[in-house]
Amino acid sequence: GCARANPPYLITTADNVLLSHGAIDIMLDGLAAGADGLFAFSDREYVHGVHEDAQRHFYKVCGREIANCNLYALAGPKALQAAEIFRDGGQFMNNPIRLLRAFGVSNILLGRLNLISFETISTRVSKKMGLTLRAMSMQDGTQAIDVDNERTYGVAEGVLRGTIPIQEGMGPPPFQPTLTRPSEDSPV
Repeated sequence: GCARANPPYLITTADNVLLSHGAIDIMLDGLAAGADGLFAFSDREYVHGVHEDAQRHFYKVCGREIANCNLYALAGPKALQAAEIFRDGGQFMNNPIRLLRAFGVSNILLGRLNLISFETISTRVSKKMGLTLRAMSMQDGTQAIDVDNERTYGVAEGVLRGTIPIQEGMGPPPFQPTLTRPSEDSPV
C-alpha cells in the first residue's frame, strides 16, 4: 500500500491506456494549489470530439454531461480515505447506493436539477469529508476513454496509431520529443 510511499499520490486504473503527461501535470498543479484530493472528468463534447464510440454513458450533473477519467491525485494519507469511493473506478452507475453515500442525496438531487454548480458540490463534499476536494475538468477527451470492451479497445487503438482524427482542441496536444546530443564538456 501507500503506508511507506511519499505523497503526492497519483492513482489511475489499468485500463486508462491514454493517460497523458498533460493530465498528470493538471492534477499535480491542482495539488500545488492547495487541494487535498482531485478527481478528473471530461465533458461529453470533448470525449465525443475524439470519437462517438469513445464513451456511451455520462453522468448528468449541473447542466453538464460528464465522464470519469479514472484519474485521482491525493496530497497525503488523509486523502486516501476520500479515494475509497472511487475504488472500483467510479462505476457508480452500476451501484447507485455507493453514489448516494459518496456524494450525499441532497448534492445529487440539487446537481441533477441544475440548482447548484459543480464547484458548489465539490465544496459541500469537501466539508462533509473534512478535506479540500476538487473536480478537475479535462479538455482532452482521450482521458475519459478506458478500455473495457472491443469497442473502446478499437477507439484507444485508433488514437494511439493516429488513425482516428481528433477534432482540434478535443485531444492531447501533439507530443514533440526533444533529442539533444551531449556536449563535449558533459560527463558520460
